[in-house]
Amino acid sequence: MKSRVVILAPGASGSRETPVLVDLAKNLSSKGVMVVRFDFPYRLSGKKAPDSTKVLLETWRDALDFAVKKCASELKKRDIKFKQINVAVGGRSLGGRIASLLASDVGIKSFEITGPKSTAIKAKIDSCLFFSYPLHAPGKIQLKDEHFYEIYQRCLFVSGGRDPFASERELRKSAKKLQGSSVVEILDNGNHELKTRKTDEFTHEELNAQLVKIATLFV
Repeated sequence: MKSRVVILAPGASGSRETPVLVDLAKNLSSKGVMVVRFDFPYRLSGKKAPDSTKVLLETWRDALDFAVKKCASELKKRDIKFKQINVAVGGRSLGGRIASLLASDVGIKSFEITGPKSTAIKAKIDSCLFFSYPLHAPGKIQLKDEHFYEIYQRCLFVSGGRDPFASERELRKSAKKLQGSSVVEILDNGNHELKTRKTDEFTHEELNAQLVKIATLFV
């Protein structure tokens, strides 16, 4: 097992059981990487409308705390020595957008989380995984990416070529605002859910498989 954990959050209408998130978690786990998936409070309570940004960000912070402690605990159980837990944060659409806010707020520097018996666990958010990142609502032109100037982690964007929430041109333009390195991958036939049309060469499942492969190599 590696001293790394990946935390994934779903899109606004999805859950932690979203197939592509489950598939990515299985693939990374097979390579010794711990993965934590979670749902936001509104989803758990059966509501359709997302919580406020404040609540969503607090939930992400709780997930970060939980994931770092869980990874440290598993490493200790296996008697694996480590100096720091490296964390990748991200997810689909809304989940990824809030993860980007967390990354910009926490920063690239190492921080400490208090573990069992008041032990200090050193950790760092070193990368971000953004799937179908929503730069704007469909039909709108103002990009919600000003906080990108405060993101120093390396970032991966994977989106469909027909995504109305962000075009390839917009994604590449916004990625240039990042302080860390970035990779932008466009799956030509996919929409925001990475679903394809009946006439397309690739199926929805094949696009999801491509995303999993790309994200696994990035991590």
